This record gives sequence, C-alpha cells and structure tokens, in this order.
Amino acid sequence: MKGFPYPTAPSGWFQVGWADDLQPGGVRRMRYFGQDLVLFRGGDGGYRTVEAYCGHLGADLGAGGTVRGDDIVCPFHGWAWDGQGRNVDIPYSARPVKTCLRSYPTRTANGVVLVWHHPDGAPPTWEPPTLPEFEHPDYLPAQPHAVKLWAGVRFQPQVVAENTVDPMHFHYVHRAPRSTAIEKFETEGPYAYVLHEYPYGREGAELTPGGTIAGRLEIEVWGVGLICFRMMDYVEAAQFVCSTPIDAETSDVFFSMWQKRGPDAVPGSPPDQREQRVFEEQIRQTEMDFPIWSNMRYTLRAPIVREESPTYQNFRKWSRQFYVPAEVEAAQESVQGSAREVAP
Repeated sequence: MKGFPYPTAPSGWFQVGWADDLQPGGVRRMRYFGQDLVLFRGGDGGYRTVEAYCGHLGADLGAGGTVRGDDIVCPFHGWAWDGQGRNVDIPYSARPVKTCLRSYPTRTANGVVLVWHHPDGAPPTWEPPTLPEFEHPDYLPAQPHAVKLWAGVRFQPQVVAENTVDPMHFHYVHRAPRSTAIEKFETEGPYAYVLHEYPYGREGAELTPGGTIAGRLEIEVWGVGLICFRMMDYVEAAQFVCSTPIDAETSDVFFSMWQKRGPDAVPGSPPDQREQRVFEEQIRQTEMDFPIWSNMRYTLRAPIVREESPTYQNFRKWSRQFYVPAEVEAAQESVQGSAREVAP
C-alpha cells in the first residue's frame, strides 16, 4: 500500500476462514503476514497453524500433507509435526529431532477461525471476543447465508480500522443524508469502542420508505483486524468485518452478519426477502469503500481538522501498539523531519 509506514504485519488476532469450511482431517495452505502457512484440523476437531515447509527437507505440508490424529504428516518422508510445530514422529527413526516449525496460536470464535500473529512470535496477550449475537436464537446465523470474502484486496487492515472513526466519509462515500457525530470513543488495551449518531436511509428508499431514521451505530474494535459494526435502530444486526494482511500490499477481508429475526420467523429457515435485502445492502455499502482504499496513498501526517473530530488522531495513537516499536518510532521521526523541512 502506497505510503504505509509499517513494513511488518501487526500483532493481534486475524481471521483466516470460517470454522465450517474445514472438516476434521482437512488441510489448507495459506499465505498471511508475508509467510506461507498451513492450517489443519485434527481428529479432535481443533485447528492448528504452522509454517508451511517441513523442517526436514522443506517439502510443502500444504501440498499433499495429511492429518494423522492431531498432527500433520509430510508427504515427502512421513515426518509428523504437532500443532506446536514439534517433530513428534519419524517413521524410520527411533527418536524425533529437536527441530521445530513456527506455530501460530489458533482459535475459533463466532464461527470463524482466528490466528494470532506477533512479529517476534510472542504468545497471545489477549483473547478474541465472543459476540452475543453468535448462536443467539433470535438472530439469523451468519453461515451460510450472510458471509462473504473479498480476497487479495490492495489495502492494509489499518485503513479499515481507521474508517470506524471517520464521521465525514459516511456522507461522501456511503451517501448518508449527512455526516455522523461521534458520541463516544473509549479504549482499553487492545480494545476500542466507538458510538456514532447515524442517519439511516432516505425517503423512498426500499428499506426506509418513510424517510431518514435517526439511529446509532456501535463499533467495537479488537486490534486492527477484528471489527464489529452493530446497527441498533432501523434494523438490529451485527457485522463482523475481519481484515487479514497477506503481505505488505494486499489483504483478505471477511464479512459475517447476524441479523435479528422477526417474531414470526421459523427457527432454521433461510432469510426472508427483507433479511436478504438488508444483507445485500450492507455488502454494497462495504464495497463502496474498496475503490478508495485500493488506490489511496496512506498519509501518516494527515491534516485532520476540528470538524472531523480529534478521535481520528487518537485512534491512530492507540493503534501504534500493534506495530513493531522501532518501525513506529522511525515513522514518527520521519514525519517530524519532514515538518521541519517545510517550516518557514
């Protein structure tokens, strides 16, 4: 991404798929955080993630590797590796070797598979959230009707996260009748909370035929990769938008939506026409941002004006904790140096 100052992928939890997409015994090759990885599901149903290349002679475990019990077996010489990356079996040797693959802590939450990334391989310092809408009997499940993946989009998770505190873009990008007002912004460790006063819809629109509805948009952010957008008025729904960096240029963006059903809805039934229309509208709204994000240059020293709210800059300061400190310091020094150069 043009101008993005942090070359190393941020720390935190990041979605790599949906839980139902991989059955026990399944293996899937992935590329995230600039690394080739393999995700596999053991006989116990648990998910494991390790680097893709066997620690013996470098065979790709994602290209022909198989699951035996809770371990992954190399297709080249049958060496087996557990979910912590340890060699646990060599079929023609009495003892395993001490060589280890890099492993990535893996969890499931809200029906998605999440992998922990830290540039130095440090263990998780916080756990992913469980959304109250997930498996709630009053809500339409996200899978299989309300999920979507945008693969290989040309932007970083940071710009998606920053969008949560940008009140002006709702009018100019999403065609809201006016910009929103941020009523609350709070942070605690890796968690950020944003509450917008939000105008939904226009007169004559299919979902708001009576005109604009004054509502609220609640946003919860965990790291820069996990965001829950919670609509609270014209429709009750939670959208889990998860952005995962593939490399310095591209990311995958995952979308899951749980929508509150009407009192007459039959449990287990597919979405009705209105519910499907709401989902399609939220996908359309999300995609409105993509052409801008994919073609923008990230401006580290952005001249944010008072009307845009100081929350934007405060959010950027909060998000620095997820990047390599030396890279953050270098970026800030570069900005300060540029400011001195242009000073009168």
